[in-house]
Amino acid sequence: MQKRIILGLSFLAQLIGLPLFAQHVSKAPPLKKELEKSLLWKVSGKDLKRPSFIFGTMHAICMDDYFFTESMTNAFESTTQLVLEVDLAHTIPGEEFQENMLLTQGKTLRDFFENEDQYNDFAVKLRVQSEIDVESFKAFKPFVLISALSMKGFACPTTASYEMNLLDMANQKGISIKGLETMDSQLEIFDKMSDTDIRLLLISSLNDGPKNQSDRQLIEAYKQQDINALYNMMSESPEIKGHEKELLIDRNADWVKQLPAMMKEQSSFVAVGAAHLPGENGVLNLLKKAGYKVEAVN
Repeated sequence: MQKRIILGLSFLAQLIGLPLFAQHVSKAPPLKKELEKSLLWKVSGKDLKRPSFIFGTMHAICMDDYFFTESMTNAFESTTQLVLEVDLAHTIPGEEFQENMLLTQGKTLRDFFENEDQYNDFAVKLRVQSEIDVESFKAFKPFVLISALSMKGFACPTTASYEMNLLDMANQKGISIKGLETMDSQLEIFDKMSDTDIRLLLISSLNDGPKNQSDRQLIEAYKQQDINALYNMMSESPEIKGHEKELLIDRNADWVKQLPAMMKEQSSFVAVGAAHLPGENGVLNLLKKAGYKVEAVN
């Protein structure tokens, strides 16, 4: 369970920005410049002796929808380092992490709602729709419940995780593993959100229920490696608006500051949420601006 929570934190843009908001896809503006359809991108040039690769992941996906192509496998095998959003291999949940999951100063989950009736209504829907007792989560920060609801929403018996599979592959190969962020920085994103924003996330994650038609469209876009469609599906969601800076823009910029040294030191397979790849402030465009050659691997 703790690994799932860490994984959920590590890919906030997907946990918050994609699965929960897939129903808001109709009015997204088109990209100024569309990218080729590919989840895998080769980074070369500048001061790199060997190319590295950027791969767009999905936090969790039904096992039947999971795929990893020969080109992806070959790219991974050609590298000597795996870079994830958070180094899951060395992030061991201890007492400090568990304490960070708890609300402080006497606050409970109830305090994120405007009144008792609103909270009770949420509690009833939570129990009926998801078979979850709100009392089990009242002392925890809301992201714990949001993570649980995200996983509950899958209408398939088993799910797969690209990050965990890549982690296993890296361990089997014996290559180094690094992270772009710390658990503390991940936690701070939620901690800085207002009670109103958190309440909307809770209600939205509950109202989504099982994966609907819009979610299916998102999965199909991912399977087609259409990151332009993924970008359009998330960019206009009401819930993510106002948080683009914290969830995407600032994090992308910080990652691109770190990646040059990592890629120069070792040929790297960088796996981050697919939502971070496209767009003017996306990782791919920022790497191009930094002087690297970035090209799709089809």
